[in-house]
Amino acid sequence: VRNRVSIIASWVRVPNASVEGKTYSMQKIVDIAVAVITGQRPGFSPVMTSQVPVDVELDTYGLSVVADLLYIALDNVCQHSGKKVDNHIDIDIGFDKGASLLSFSIRSEILPNVKTPEKEAWLQGTRAKIAKRAFGESAREGRSGLMKLAALVLQSDKTDITFGFVDDNHFQLNFKLAYVAASRAPSVRQKEGIDFNSY
Repeated sequence: VRNRVSIIASWVRVPNASVEGKTYSMQKIVDIAVAVITGQRPGFSPVMTSQVPVDVELDTYGLSVVADLLYIALDNVCQHSGKKVDNHIDIDIGFDKGASLLSFSIRSEILPNVKTPEKEAWLQGTRAKIAKRAFGESAREGRSGLMKLAALVLQSDKTDITFGFVDDNHFQLNFKLAYVAASRAPSVRQKEGIDFNSY
């Protein structure tokens, strides 16, 4: 398999710089992801807040990658939080220019009965599979949004993904991204044989 990993700096653009092609603010990308997930998941109407770097813009391919990842993360909230209406979701995105890393933190509400010993055990099992790099097949089969995210972001030794219950009422997902294929390569929704519409 050809290695298509390249640094994130190749598709991060600084506003007002002399660059060719259209770029998109990080807030615009968040808005796109939210619009897509709420449009495709009837009844899912969260209350969103976001903190994003204002001095970073992405090119068209970067938009596709980040919007897809945010879609998967928000869909995971929709399907597993137990709270589709008025779920307060906080998205915090940062950019480490020196390390060429985008960092994501997504904190959402859950209903009190969601945090159970069974769910904790399932999450721990998912972490164990990710640690063993056994996420590819599970991601393709659509078993877990967390596994799909891991399969997509863990393309570098600089990246990671963590997740878990913060307390009885909140779940938090954190991951870092330093992976992007060449500009002419297919988007996240097409890679790894994953059907974007099945999320």
